[in-house]
Amino acid sequence: MKKDSFVIPLAILLLLLLCQGCSNTYLEDSPTFKSSEATSMKSNTSANIITRTNLYEITETEGLYYYALFDKTGNIVKSESNLTRQPKIICIENNVVRITIQAGTGIETQWGFYYDQENNTISAIYQCIFDEKNGIVAHATMDKIIVESIFKNDDFYYKEINTFQKPFSDVAFPFVDAEFSENGNIIYVSYHSGSDYEETTEAFTLAN
Repeated sequence: MKKDSFVIPLAILLLLLLCQGCSNTYLEDSPTFKSSEATSMKSNTSANIITRTNLYEITETEGLYYYALFDKTGNIVKSESNLTRQPKIICIENNVVRITIQAGTGIETQWGFYYDQENNTISAIYQCIFDEKNGIVAHATMDKIIVESIFKNDDFYYKEINTFQKPFSDVAFPFVDAEFSENGNIIYVSYHSGSDYEETTEAFTLAN
């Protein structure tokens, strides 16, 4: 009788220890399951690569856009995220890219800048960029065309074109286009003139 009375409590104790071990195993495994679930959710919302070069990358995630500019070693020198419109990046010459973002409709709502990877230089921000040539950019305000050096250096160039042969049409933004000639010595400016919104183009000679 004494031997039986000792065995029964021992069996109960072993059963309790076994149950506790199962409980601890479940608690330790639960975070692992949650971690796997989180990893799966993250992969479902990964970015879609729109364009990637050695100069830049544009990606999209759930309708929002991101861009990054790279130096020659692949490090990010500038980036922006959560953009509601896709940025436009084009290579214009010798590892120089132009980055423009449209804030609304019409070129008057556009802004942008330039990045020179060779010299690791980022330009100022320009509104209403029309054209660039030989290191010169043509951009506009509401009443004039500005022609200036993209990057500020010792050969800095600046010119304002604000005198035109015909009066502007009564519009918020009269300019249609501004384009450099092939050699960059002339710029052709097109604008709306008069009450009939006639498109007029004038040529302006730029200093060498």
